[in-house]
Parts: sequence; structure tokens; C-alpha cells
Amino acid sequence: MSRPGEFNRFNSLPSIYFLSCALFLSFMSAGCSQRAKLVRGLEAETVTERLHSLEELGLMGTRARKALPRVMDMLAEDEDMSIRRAATRVIGRIGSKDRAEATRALLRALNDQDSVMRRVAVVALGDLRPFPTGAFSALIVAMGDPDPMVSELALSTLLDYVPHCNHALRLALRDEEPGVRRMAAKALGCLGYEAKFALGALRKALEDPDHHVRREAELALDRINGGAGAVEGRL
Repeated sequence: MSRPGEFNRFNSLPSIYFLSCALFLSFMSAGCSQRAKLVRGLEAETVTERLHSLEELGLMGTRARKALPRVMDMLAEDEDMSIRRAATRVIGRIGSKDRAEATRALLRALNDQDSVMRRVAVVALGDLRPFPTGAFSALIVAMGDPDPMVSELALSTLLDYVPHCNHALRLALRDEEPGVRRMAAKALGCLGYEAKFALGALRKALEDPDHHVRREAELALDRINGGAGAVEGRL
């Protein structure tokens, strides 16, 4: 038994527990209030206000997932291109828990006529966690995009998800578009020895009618074989 005036940690535990609960509820309430305010800001008349609300929602990540339907509407309907690009970025940041819906919206953006929009869409797809495997084929096609930055971003995003994209890369070497075949060979070359699974497909690519594809396939085989030699040298 504790003496009068002496701190008793056991008697204080209920008070600490209830205080913690109160603080947590207060924090959650403030967060909900902030989200509601930002969602209302999406309806503002000025582009600046709408952009601000979008960026703040994006910073909240999946905690702002309830705003996803409205953000997707903005991507599809807003007349201002800066808003549509911002909405695309935000979908990638808040859409991981609603991946199917977010992916569909981003794949549509990946076909936009605006090259900057396509760049943003590739980055946003890469932000989704886990990565939507159904988007691999779209990124393969994006590697043949006429905009070089879209191509490089698609390549970089795919390489982040090795070995899950291995099969898609191997198939891409047989794509009807030379640009896609070239970038697929380049991607495999970036993997080095890890791309040994595609040796047969790369050897066939040495006979590709497009000389750029043949060159990338040759470089890829050199890197893979060089990597193999390095591995054997360490054994």
C-alpha cells in the first residue's frame, strides 16, 4: 500500500489509458475535419484553391482514400490541365487501398494526348502499393511512347518490380511495335545477369528487322554474359 502523497503507478494506469484514448480521438477528429475541409476545397472556383486541396490530400496518402472518387472525377472532367495532372499524381498517392479503381483511372491517363500527363500517369502507377500486376502490359506499351521521358519512366518503373515483370518483358520482345521491342531489350540489358531468363528471346531478337532492336539485344546479351562471367569468377 502506498503512503499518502506517494505516486502509485498502478492507480494511475486507468487515468493514463483514458487520457491516451481522449488524445487519440481528438487527433482522429481533427484529421477527419481537415479531410472534409480539403474535399470541400476540391469544389473551389479558383484553380489555385483546387490545386492546394489536391496536394494536401496527396500528402495524407491512403488516409484520404474517401476523396478518391471525387479526385478521379476531376481527372476525367476538369477543364484545367494542371488540375488533371495534379489529380493523376494524387490518385497514385491515395489509391493503394482501392487499387482496381485507381489503376483503371491511371491507365486512361496513360493514353492521354498530353505527354506530360502520360509521364505523371506512369509515376502514379509506380506509387500504388502493391503494384497492380495488370498494369505491366500497359507499361510495356508505354516503353514505346514517342515521348522519350515517358519511355524512360516506364522502363524505370518496370525495373523496380523485377522479377514480377520478367514474363512481360520477355513477351515485349515480340511486340509488333519496334519501339517496345527496343525498350524491352534495353530493360533486360539493365538487369544484367538477372535477365538470364530471357537469353533465348534476346538471341532471336538479334535477327529483328529493326536495327535499333538488334543493337539493344546485342548490348543486353553482352551485359548478361559479362555478368555470368563475373559470377563464375567469384565461384
